[in-house]
Amino acid sequence: MGTTGYRRLAIALACICVLVTLALGFVCYRYSRLWVDHARIRAEYRYAHDIVFSFEADRDLALKREVTNAVEFLYRLQPPPRAFENPAANFVERERQRAARDVMAYLRLKTGRDLGDDPEAWILAYGDENLKMNQGARAEMADMTEQVRKGNYGRLIQQLNTNK
Repeated sequence: MGTTGYRRLAIALACICVLVTLALGFVCYRYSRLWVDHARIRAEYRYAHDIVFSFEADRDLALKREVTNAVEFLYRLQPPPRAFENPAANFVERERQRAARDVMAYLRLKTGRDLGDDPEAWILAYGDENLKMNQGARAEMADMTEQVRKGNYGRLIQQLNTNK
């Protein structure tokens, strides 16, 4: 084999080395993306479990209190104005509803009245004045959020102008 053959062999080996390096880089990139995605999903599920743990703690405390205090915990167990956005959102919502149902069942037992499955009715009937005022503000905020979500900013601007 002459100089030309060695030159061709060196070029071929260099090309193979470049291709192997690119392939390794691609594999490392894909693996790191999978690892990052896995870590993100684990963190989201850990966050969801922390939220559910707080629901259970609120429910447990409510079941040990008198009616007015139990209603305060029921206020905290209402759905947020903006839904929880996470792969575990259904799990979180189901556990929140279960905790709220348990507190309302306790309130039915304690008061002897049935105000339905809507936490707002219980809050307005048995909550203190601050809780009732907060419930009204919460309803207004949820309504404004829904209007903005629909793209209706006119009502929001009008309300902001009247509150000045």
